[in-house]
Amino acid sequence: MSKTTVLYNSINPVSNIGTIETISKSDEIIRYHNRWAIASRIELAGKISGLCFDFNNLIQNQTTFCNNFSQDFKDLQIFENNQQITGFPYCSVESIDFGSDKYVRIIPFKVSILSIRKTFFLVSMES
Repeated sequence: MSKTTVLYNSINPVSNIGTIETISKSDEIIRYHNRWAIASRIELAGKISGLCFDFNNLIQNQTTFCNNFSQDFKDLQIFENNQQITGFPYCSVESIDFGSDKYVRIIPFKVSILSIRKTFFLVSMES
């Protein structure tokens, strides 16, 4: 079985506090006057866990999780079996959503991240 690891700013955001269960990516074209760029939207979904029935530990892990995504314009890297399979530069964390869970033993999360290549808007649409 392969092991997938996600690093944001060289940190595993769920190390010892949870798991990332799904990773999805979609690309979109961003236009500004006669210039354009491709942006990648990455969504991470998973669960944060705490010690059995320890609400304070669960909240502490949630805070740690948010702190791991607190800086923008960092790299997101995805590894499988310790080999990098893809990466996204200049990431901006758009949202962290914890839904309306009751905070009993686990907290589901969804993180939305936008990555825009370094050549942002350097390509002209004019021929």
